[in-house]
Amino acid sequence: VYLKENIRKISKIQDYHLKNHICHCVRYHTAILQISKDLNDAFSVMMLIHITWTSFIISVLGFGIIMENNYWNMLRFIMHLGGWLLMLFLVSFYGQILMDKSSDISKEVYDSEWYRTLPKIRQHLVLILLRSQRPIALKAAQLNTMSLSTFLGVLYSAYTY
Repeated sequence: VYLKENIRKISKIQDYHLKNHICHCVRYHTAILQISKDLNDAFSVMMLIHITWTSFIISVLGFGIIMENNYWNMLRFIMHLGGWLLMLFLVSFYGQILMDKSSDISKEVYDSEWYRTLPKIRQHLVLILLRSQRPIALKAAQLNTMSLSTFLGVLYSAYTY
């Protein structure tokens, strides 16, 4: 959001301040990309384990709900299932927001009246534009991104078990 607001200000800044402003945006964008890489390096394997384990647990809990005759035990299974679904949904939802917001950066650069800037400034904007074409995403061991489609995929795979 901060980067989008700074990019939006490009058309309103004087030329002599514009280079510093663009350099700040490029540095900020680079820092965001590095943080994203570090986050994925640290947690991508855990996300894959989380997705796999959650799919298995959801299928077992669903089976338990179907087979249980005691309503109190069934309620326990339903509450447990709700907790697992909530955990997976929250990670997937915020992963989707991260992807959407990072994709919006390229739109902001394009809408920033870049054609009125100096050629050197355009080069910096092109760097941001090119890199922001690929959204930042939380990854599950480089196999999958944490998004709402992943959430639905896990539910589908749990259902098929």
